Amino acid sequence: KMKRSNTEIGIFSLNIYCLGEIFRHIQLNCLNCNKDIDINPLIRYLDLINFAISCESLTKAFKDWSPQLFRELRIEHNFLKRTPWIEIDFSDIYNNMQYLGLRAKKDYWKAYINTIKDNDQLQSLKLNYEQTKCDAENSDRLGELVNAVQDKSTLKELVIKRRGYSFENVPKFGNLEILHLDARMYVSDLILLCQSNPGLRCIKLGSSELYGRLSDIWPHCTQLESLTFVMKQGQDAGEFAPLARLPNNEVLTIKGVHEEGTLIRLFQGLKEKQIRKICIPNAYVTNEEAFALAEIRSMVSLKCSLLDNSIYGDLPLSGNLTEVCILSYPNLLDTGEDITDYEEIQGKTHLKLSLRPDTKLVNIPEANNYQWLQTKESSVLLKSWEQEYALAHRLRCEGWFYISFLAKTFQITSQSGYMVIEKLVLYQREPITQEDVELLATIPTITTIRCYFRQMHQMIAVKIFHMAAISEMENRVDRIKTEKCEVHLIHSQNSVTLVLDIYADTIIKARKFAPLFNLKNLKCLKIRGDLWDPFVFAREMQDLQELEVDIVKPAELPLLSLIGSLKVLKCGFFCSENIEHLAELDQLESLTITVHPQGSLRTLFKSLAFKENQKLRKLIVQRTGLTAKEIYEVASIKSLESLQLGLPDSQRGLQTSDRQKKYMNIRYCPKCSVMQSELGELEHRTFLERVISSEPDKAALLYQMHLRPDVNFYFNSFKLEHLASLPHLQDLSINFEYTTKDVEKLLRNIARQNPKKLQKLSIASQRFELISQFENLKSLRYGIYYIQDIQNAASLRNISELQIHNCLDADLWEFLKELEILSGLQCLLLNNADLGFLDLVEISKLTWLKHLRLGLADKKFIFMLVHLKDLEYLEITSKHFADENQVNFVLSYLVSCKKLRHLSLNRFYRLLTVPFVNVIMGSIKFFRDPEQHPPLKLSGVWCDFKRVNELDRYNEDYIKLERPNQQDYQSSDESDED
Repeated sequence: KMKRSNTEIGIFSLNIYCLGEIFRHIQLNCLNCNKDIDINPLIRYLDLINFAISCESLTKAFKDWSPQLFRELRIEHNFLKRTPWIEIDFSDIYNNMQYLGLRAKKDYWKAYINTIKDNDQLQSLKLNYEQTKCDAENSDRLGELVNAVQDKSTLKELVIKRRGYSFENVPKFGNLEILHLDARMYVSDLILLCQSNPGLRCIKLGSSELYGRLSDIWPHCTQLESLTFVMKQGQDAGEFAPLARLPNNEVLTIKGVHEEGTLIRLFQGLKEKQIRKICIPNAYVTNEEAFALAEIRSMVSLKCSLLDNSIYGDLPLSGNLTEVCILSYPNLLDTGEDITDYEEIQGKTHLKLSLRPDTKLVNIPEANNYQWLQTKESSVLLKSWEQEYALAHRLRCEGWFYISFLAKTFQITSQSGYMVIEKLVLYQREPITQEDVELLATIPTITTIRCYFRQMHQMIAVKIFHMAAISEMENRVDRIKTEKCEVHLIHSQNSVTLVLDIYADTIIKARKFAPLFNLKNLKCLKIRGDLWDPFVFAREMQDLQELEVDIVKPAELPLLSLIGSLKVLKCGFFCSENIEHLAELDQLESLTITVHPQGSLRTLFKSLAFKENQKLRKLIVQRTGLTAKEIYEVASIKSLESLQLGLPDSQRGLQTSDRQKKYMNIRYCPKCSVMQSELGELEHRTFLERVISSEPDKAALLYQMHLRPDVNFYFNSFKLEHLASLPHLQDLSINFEYTTKDVEKLLRNIARQNPKKLQKLSIASQRFELISQFENLKSLRYGIYYIQDIQNAASLRNISELQIHNCLDADLWEFLKELEILSGLQCLLLNNADLGFLDLVEISKLTWLKHLRLGLADKKFIFMLVHLKDLEYLEITSKHFADENQVNFVLSYLVSCKKLRHLSLNRFYRLLTVPFVNVIMGSIKFFRDPEQHPPLKLSGVWCDFKRVNELDRYNEDYIKLERPNQQDYQSSDESDED
């Protein structure tokens, strides 16, 4: 520990920058003490290694500080003792040991094995052994490593990739649930594994070199739910027929190319089973096999290639099917076998199409389950049940073609009246011919194009033609995706939103997107990432009303000010040079400043205040607090109606793009990065520091250094009371940690001058009697530390939205009792509040609520809210785990809360399983008519499915499933190979 002014500072309280300096000094010391250039790095940096592995927090900090040294010094090996997930590439082990002596190799490997043996938390082990990179010694090492973990009761997943080698003398293990083997092996060894691991749920075999009958495993796999295997070329697949006896298998993937027609016995055996998903990606399915597949009533997803596509219409497909994907021909690149003619295959797959049904052309009778509920006619129910999932609603076709075949394909699909081409993937890297561009332009149904950046200008031209050819564009989203960027065109009534998402470590000139800036009805532009010279077409964008861009550079501000039609602007600055140009935007009504150097906005605010015809209604300053001088200038912008200073707690921190970035670029100006008293003769210049994305603490420190240099900022007085002079202020949000005294003065001055003008207030804990003076307050966001902070809440008679952040988990019962008198309250949001029985009794009295957010002390209390019949949005924020036989409480809400639009259960784990959701979807049609009731958005963690097409009869007219992390979401219309 270090002592400073009688205060002890522990090493664990240091930020990443300080720890980095410690690592750097130890590294330099190791270099100075071990100057022999031939010394092994593991010996040279021994002190640094010992310090880095002394505890887990220092190990993580070391990885953030230098990922390269972390790899070179093999620090990750020290995690082998405690991490639940281990992934080992034997080529790395070979490279690490090849220059060691024989004795050193033995000692190294012995220590390596013992470390893993000592790991009592190991759950997953993945081993990769490549023939070209490993010597013969590693073959024995793999066996030793597998034997070392065979007795671990915690091990649930084992993955061994050893293509080209055999895997013999397999240990028994005992508790495996997932087994992935890609190696030659005897089926007898596989049977022993199945016998000793009765809980196996998933088996994936990546090699066709199995000696024995694979079907012999079925009596020993009573819990198996998913099976993948590879057939030998031309193999008689009849020997796999006994696999249909697997009692609980739901997913079957069959790779390889079998003898045509020999899978029929397996498919016939599955007819009465509970199989849900079948995928046959590499071989054609004959007519007889196709009809056998169609008779499997439990199947919800089928992917295969039909030898004769003309029979599709005659297949008696089950109404349970929610996805049928027909490949134009098998995907030979995914057989699990070595492909020798890859170049020839690649040349034939430079274009892939996805076709979807044109549901607008499908005439479905009005009869539905809601109507059956009224008529009680079961015949109507059964008829509508089948018609709703007719051919055109579930079929997707994927194909790989020459572009020259595209015209014929489009002609066939257009004549059918059912299918439309909606997705296009171009595999060739070079630009296509002008003839092909003109052909693609004639297919306006294409909404998604994936291509290389070299083809971007051609695909933009295609999109321009499409938009000119379609009269009704509302609710349509067009997308072009390349390896460098994405372009989104979001269409609404009489307007277009253009989103340019430039990937990390990429800079693109705005001229590449020139035609898009001239789009008719372009009203909104969002630029994410580095776009060079983004406002070069400012004079052409005179209809643009909304603009969002990460950072505006000083040289770009004069051009930005030329967009005279701009009403809404959201951006950030790292330099104050030219910032006064924003005042030239005469139509600007809303300004959001995401980031700026501290004290740099005074010139801008003064320029806005001097305008004769002030139109700025809304000002948001997010991440850097305003100084006293800036606040004084803001108080002179008399047109302001809404003012937000800072971000709410849930939005604080570094803002990052949704896309994973390897680096974060932090730009700064040295003149703007120092306090005014230290300016001297500095000039405005631009510098850049690059921080890897795994160093958020370092990025935050650089932000503190360059954009908020005044360390005493929050101890100063800011004269917030000047803001009370804003005559039209209705919405005030203060989220920065200004002193309590300053905020209290502001509230007193507003109440004294005009207590009726403030309608929306967001503020940290203050004396509540100050807030209760605002008679017309309709929305209040408030943080409380003690229940005394919010006594007499009933005095807010006009309140319609109340959001309380319970900072210290205070008892809210006294407060909740008073809410019954607030008959106008429609939205109640309680953060950090897990309510008990008595609390929920008071909540249940508020039957007029439309939006409710709260936590539950016990999950059984969730039924106490079904009496709130006017609820439209319900958010449960507490953490719960579903029981094995969890009662489906969602059905109760379907019955009682007809207006419910959104049910959020994002922390209710193990709840949204396939059976649980299927029950909801099977019942919702009895209680909701899509023409009268909105679809229910159900948000939560998906347990045993990843895509909605794994569910029975999923229909977004009734229900839309969402996940907390939408980055992992894969919609049903995305191909597995995309």
